[in-house]
Amino acid sequence: DIVLVNIADVDTKNKEVVIDAWLALKWNTSVKWSPKQFSGVESVSVPREAMWVPDISVYNGVSKLSADGPDLIALHHTGQAWWMPQRRITGLCGVNAHELASKASCTFTFGLWATSDKIANLTERAEGFISKDWYFADSRFELLEMSSVRSFLEFPCCPGGRYSNFQVSFSFKEKIATRPMTGFVQGMFPSCH
Repeated sequence: DIVLVNIADVDTKNKEVVIDAWLALKWNTSVKWSPKQFSGVESVSVPREAMWVPDISVYNGVSKLSADGPDLIALHHTGQAWWMPQRRITGLCGVNAHELASKASCTFTFGLWATSDKIANLTERAEGFISKDWYFADSRFELLEMSSVRSFLEFPCCPGGRYSNFQVSFSFKEKIATRPMTGFVQGMFPSCH
């Protein structure tokens, strides 16, 4: 799942949108143990570099997924791994400056890069692949709508391999800040003494 936290920036000149998001990923591993044999320990935190993780990429991204915060995987004794890295994601979107006041739209395509569905398969919750549960209320941009669509890609290089992906779409508008105009008003109408 993608938890959209903030629309951090919109660059209309370069057609780029920057978002802050949490990638909520769960998968099963072969690493299992009996808590009874390990003093009741049911889960441990493992550095991301120490185990395989799904190779999620943004197909229309313009930069590598940069990490913020700790990069630890919660590994449960049943073999289920849960990883929720925070990422700053820059993607290409055809947003124009005049759309920002009313409604601009953007779609990011998230998918497995080198791992086919034979090994890993992206699935979504019943409510969709994208969530706004943690969206920053004081963001410069108001989030209007969100949706996600799952699809599969097949590449000529890899016959028989299907690669699942999600097109995550969202629309937004820039909030108009109301600022006091006291300096402007005072300059136009100086007080009479």
